[in-house]
Amino acid sequence: MNFVPMKELETARLNLRRLRFEDLHDYYERITSDGDVTRYLILEPHQDIGETLEELQNTLECYEEGGCYRWGIALKEDDSLIGVFALVRFDKEAESCSFAYMLSEKFWGRGYGTEALRAGIDFAFEDLKVSKVEADHFAENEASGAVMRRCGMKYVRTQKEKYEKNGAKHDAPMYCITRNDWENS
Repeated sequence: MNFVPMKELETARLNLRRLRFEDLHDYYERITSDGDVTRYLILEPHQDIGETLEELQNTLECYEEGGCYRWGIALKEDDSLIGVFALVRFDKEAESCSFAYMLSEKFWGRGYGTEALRAGIDFAFEDLKVSKVEADHFAENEASGAVMRRCGMKYVRTQKEKYEKNGAKHDAPMYCITRNDWENS
């Protein structure tokens, strides 16, 4: 595995770029305060913009320290923030990582999640030289599994009751793409 500086990623319709202080309003209004966006995530919706500001400040500090792979997903046409994508859970021994993403509900069903995930997977293999990328999702969020499959990830197994949120336990289907699968896709 090869940790390198984070760089901007570009797709046909998106720029995956560093989050900026100017993104605060969109980040809060479109993403972190929306209960539908956070429904299948461990985190709860932010109750006020101060929570989002604290998260954004932590990300900006992380950029300065290096080793942070968290992008704002922005539309090319107007640079407005519609989501976030991050590479997380690096395992040097297994040469693997995982990812997490949130996309504004207003932009669901348009292929933006797939576009962002493909760019992130490409960065992980090309720049970080990982051997595999793994991820899971709440079983109830089948749309997330569909995004993973469209990006070449294969179903591995389901971990029973992996996550707990609001007193309910949630199974987590896991997906993986190996370097070999990625190179041959």
